[in-house]
Amino acid sequence: MKRFFFKINCSKITKSKLWKGENGQYLQGTLILNDEDKMEGFIVENQTKEEREQKVKGNILGNFKIVETKPTGDNPVQPTEPVKQIEDDLPF
Repeated sequence: MKRFFFKINCSKITKSKLWKGENGQYLQGTLILNDEDKMEGFIVENQTKEEREQKVKGNILGNFKIVETKPTGDNPVQPTEPVKQIEDDLPF
């Protein structure tokens, strides 16, 4: 299981993108991982089809960081180590 900590600047939310659901108001957004080494990224409001076609930059609301990864069930997460370069005399 991965845990994400995030911060959202609520004053940046485009009010017209909020919609009423069964249990309250909602906003659809996307988490974009922009630094895999640091496991950090940002949160952006989802765009309408028209905004995507006009190549309007998405409204960035905040950022997040993956802070913990725990094994789950039959698929444990194994820590990764950097690949070490090995020099050899093989002809291929």
